[in-house]
Amino acid sequence: MRNNLILIFIIISSMSSAWADVHALDKSIESLDNLKTQINELSFQKSAGPIAYYTNLKNIGEELKKIAPDFHKEVLRDLEVEKPLHGAQLTLLHKIVGVFVELDYKLIKISEASINQTLRVLSLFDRYENFNIIYLPFYKEKKFRRLVNAEDSSYEVERKELKRQLRLLINKKEIEATKGLFHKFKEKVRRGDIRRSDPLVSVTLNHSSGKLINQKKFWSKWRRRLVGQTLADFGSRVGSNIVHHLSGAFGNSAGSIRWRKGWLWKNEKIRKEIHGQLKPLDIITEKVSYTPTDFFIPGHFGHNAIWLGTKEQLEALNLWNGPTIKPYQKDILAGRSIIETDRSGTHLKSLEDFMNVDEFGLLRFRKDTLDVQSEREKVLKIYEVALAQLGKKYDFNFDVETTDKLVCSELLYQSFGSVNWPTEPYVGRTTISPDNVVSLALFENPPIDLIYFAKGTKSGQIVYKDNDDLASDIGFVEKDGVYKRPYKVCKNERVNKPGERGSETINKRTCETKLEDLIYIPHRPLPDLTVSF
Repeated sequence: MRNNLILIFIIISSMSSAWADVHALDKSIESLDNLKTQINELSFQKSAGPIAYYTNLKNIGEELKKIAPDFHKEVLRDLEVEKPLHGAQLTLLHKIVGVFVELDYKLIKISEASINQTLRVLSLFDRYENFNIIYLPFYKEKKFRRLVNAEDSSYEVERKELKRQLRLLINKKEIEATKGLFHKFKEKVRRGDIRRSDPLVSVTLNHSSGKLINQKKFWSKWRRRLVGQTLADFGSRVGSNIVHHLSGAFGNSAGSIRWRKGWLWKNEKIRKEIHGQLKPLDIITEKVSYTPTDFFIPGHFGHNAIWLGTKEQLEALNLWNGPTIKPYQKDILAGRSIIETDRSGTHLKSLEDFMNVDEFGLLRFRKDTLDVQSEREKVLKIYEVALAQLGKKYDFNFDVETTDKLVCSELLYQSFGSVNWPTEPYVGRTTISPDNVVSLALFENPPIDLIYFAKGTKSGQIVYKDNDDLASDIGFVEKDGVYKRPYKVCKNERVNKPGERGSETINKRTCETKLEDLIYIPHRPLPDLTVSF
């Protein structure tokens, strides 16, 4: 990258439209929440009748087909260039799975329960059409399959739940049964037992799935492919499990060893000072030097968390008595206003318990990124996503794109899903470290600012630190008034052997340190995925 005024102007000019596009993604997530609620509230017995029940399911399917294909195309585009999916994308990806599976299940049930021959065929035909539009064009991509089949308890998605539903859908007996029903249906229409003038009859006779289910070779190929994909995906899953368990065994053993308390532990003056600074959705970070894991976690900082707010702060945001916060009121009243992920999983913690640290940092979103006071819908979605992570286990694979388990910085990656967090590739996965999180405060046009940074010492002194100290701690340098990240560029070349004449040469490796410009760029604009009801 080159730091110049033209690039900065382009980035600043694009930020408002980019955030608008991210807001459109938030609207799509809200639309999916509405669809899931509608499905859960639908009951065959309580509906105004089987046709009304089917019509509601049909409408939900149509709305889902408006959201999913364009979004899945964007996902594949990012996967093709090995760009990690951001938190909002992962949330939407898993919510689509949840809605699709529930809708598919209810379409099966209406076909089984209905005595109306037209509805029995039509509901099954809709299953194949939904599959054909929402997943068929995208399911060939290995990483896409892994992501959509991952567990995510936040959205009631079980591991391989989509794969099980798809295998049921393309099962040979299932397709033959659907074909048999359709054949009987057409015979009854031909004999006049079913009125051709009925609008649903015409829809069924001309349904796209009528031709699709007769393509034997197509379904045979997909059955073989799904079996082959299962075998191909097995190796990746085994590798991840091995890394997870080995890393977990080491992390749990090393993390349990502690030879002292943090230098800020039980410092009431600093605790009150920090408590007076904290505002809802602030990011907090810390460093300790009394456990072996500190030497193995890359970078300076070892942990991140989110400050949810006190009762008074949440009342000021008109969130305290809402359905998102209400289940956690007792915890917050007891002082547990921090949400974090550590080796024991994702849970709430008090500031007093959190202060067993040597250093404490506090970062806050800028208003042009997240205005906590005025952007109520956006803030509410962040709380919903963050609190939905409670109970998840620790991710010893350190993979930001798997949401069934988390590390501390992945909690932020999910909760603030619209932020373009810095990430790093590592052994076939993408990771985000606590240093990656706080580094955004040093970028040009940063989305977050460093608000407070204090370090305790053995003697009990408190050292207050600023952006320059932060840059030094995480290995950045300041040049011409901006911060840059040093990186090495090495090359091998053939040179004459020292002390020798003639053409005898040896390999020589030379390296130089370069400086990377740090400019925050919002996520690429996404398609407008909003739907109307």
